[in-house]
Amino acid sequence: MPKIRSRHNPLRLPLDSPKMRAAIDALERRNLDLIRPTSHQLKIDDINFYPDKGTIVADNSRALPQRGLKALLKLIDSRNDIPSANELYLELEDSNDGNSKQNLH
Repeated sequence: MPKIRSRHNPLRLPLDSPKMRAAIDALERRNLDLIRPTSHQLKIDDINFYPDKGTIVADNSRALPQRGLKALLKLIDSRNDIPSANELYLELEDSNDGNSKQNLH
C-alpha cells in the first residue's frame, strides 16, 4: 500500500485536471511517499512536481529543463536505480550469450 499523506490538501480533489490525476496514479503505482502541499503541487521526497505545467523542481534548486510526467518518472527511476525497459531488454539480450534474441512484444 502506498504511503500517502497530505500536509494541506487531500491527495485527490474533485476538480483535478487529467494531468494531475495521471500523475497521482503513476506515482501511487510506484509506492512512493507522496504528499500534496498545494492543490497544484505534488511532492516526492525533495522533488516538487506541478503536473499541469510539467515543471519539476528539486528543493533549494531551480526548475529542471526537463518537463512532464515522463521526465519526472525517469528522474525517480534513476534515483531509485530501477532499470528501464530498455535496460531490461539489454540484460535479456546479454544473458542469451548472443545465441538468439528475445522479443519483448
